[in-house]
Amino acid sequence: MPNHSNTDSYYDQALKLMAQGASIDDMITTLNTSRGEIYHTVRVIFTDMLRRYGAIAAATSSVPEIAEWDALTGALTRRTGEIALLQMLQKTQEDQPFSIIFLDLDNLKQMNDAYGHKAGDHLLCQLVHVVLSNIRRSDQLIRWAGDEFILILPHTPKAIACETLKRLRRADPTLQFSAGVAQWEPGDSLSSLIDRADRAMYQDKRQRKTQTSSSSKQIRHFVREHRAIKPPLKVRSLSDS
Repeated sequence: MPNHSNTDSYYDQALKLMAQGASIDDMITTLNTSRGEIYHTVRVIFTDMLRRYGAIAAATSSVPEIAEWDALTGALTRRTGEIALLQMLQKTQEDQPFSIIFLDLDNLKQMNDAYGHKAGDHLLCQLVHVVLSNIRRSDQLIRWAGDEFILILPHTPKAIACETLKRLRRADPTLQFSAGVAQWEPGDSLSSLIDRADRAMYQDKRQRKTQTSSSSKQIRHFVREHRAIKPPLKVRSLSDS
């Protein structure tokens, strides 16, 4: 951990950089610190925000809805995300389409088995950081299940959503995830919209399995680039999925 002469100033700078959507590498350079310290700092900031806003939610009856955040990643929880999606369905008009991207993180189980659950947490947090650093303020990211996320893109047709997906893939090539895009259609229910994106994601996953390298190579590539990850004392062998 770096020796900061002014800890408050350091965290203020980190918070400001996060709000500006700075990349991890930019934060390392600007704050003159290590990758491991940056990840620790981001997690501390998220935890502090959850603590403070959670207290406000509990104490203030005049606030009807305060978003609930996933404690690990900072994405919206599924419950809050479902509310956001339902509200979007209710107010969407045919001339103002919106799209969603269903994201499924590859290799989480293999990462947990080989390097431990802290490494798996790092993988999840990196995906969320990449997404949040490359979307608009109006977009919302939901942690849908363990390694599944849904990105809501208001006023966005499918073609633009596909461009967003390409940008996410370019942001950190060491991250491997499958994704499916679906645009709202008149008459869509929440389940039909998500089902369409889910099916597109599984189609992408099948195609990627025939085109990408083995999961063990993908994991080693990620670990090399993210040096904060350390193997446990006894590293189990990686098995391809």
